[in-house]
Amino acid sequence: MGVNWVVFFAQIVNLFVLVWLLKKFLYRPIVCAVEKRQAEIMNKVNKAKEEYALAEAEHKQLSKKLKNFEATKKKKFDKAAEEIEAFKSHQMSLIKDEAHKLRQKMQADLDRQVQSLHTQIRELFADNFVALSQKMMGELSGETAFSGSLSLFQKQLKSLSKSDIKKIKTSYEKQNIICISSSETLSKKMQEDLAVFLSKTFDWELPLKMRFETDKNLILGIEMAVGNHSAEWHLKAYLDEYQNELNTKLSHMIVKE
Repeated sequence: MGVNWVVFFAQIVNLFVLVWLLKKFLYRPIVCAVEKRQAEIMNKVNKAKEEYALAEAEHKQLSKKLKNFEATKKKKFDKAAEEIEAFKSHQMSLIKDEAHKLRQKMQADLDRQVQSLHTQIRELFADNFVALSQKMMGELSGETAFSGSLSLFQKQLKSLSKSDIKKIKTSYEKQNIICISSSETLSKKMQEDLAVFLSKTFDWELPLKMRFETDKNLILGIEMAVGNHSAEWHLKAYLDEYQNELNTKLSHMIVKE
């Protein structure tokens, strides 16, 4: 069996022609298309990487801004809380001051009203008490109320201790004057009788140097002052004691109310 070299070489030529045609018209376009597609994919991948990096940077920046915002918000919130607390404390202080001032004003008004009431009661009681005393002493003893007061004053001088009498005598020797104050003006006879009584009581020689004054505040009484020493009898002490008791009772009543 022989080899047909013409056919053999023709097939070889056909093979090379086929390869050349495939390479030129099929393989190269496919390769170009693949390379183009691969380049497009790489561009998209690179663009995605760039966008991811940009997004990551923006995320970090937003996280930083968020932290700064939270810190600023907390700082402002704390400052606002401090300002609110300070304002509340200031307002409470003002309210307490106003309440204290109002309480003081109310207390002062109440004290003035109570004092005015005490004064009115004292004046009313003093007037009625003096009138009643004058009437009772006049009916019981036939003498005026002031005469009775003068008698009680002399009785009180007689009851002085020896040491008190000595002090008054010594003071008179230094001052050489006796001051007599009375709720009513003493008549000439009353003055003379009182001088005689004092002379006997304190062993003083007549005439005595005496100064007589009228003091309505004594209330049916008489007072003797010799230097720094004094002796007295009047209804004022009884009225003061009564007023103190009345003040205490009124104060208790006001506190209860």
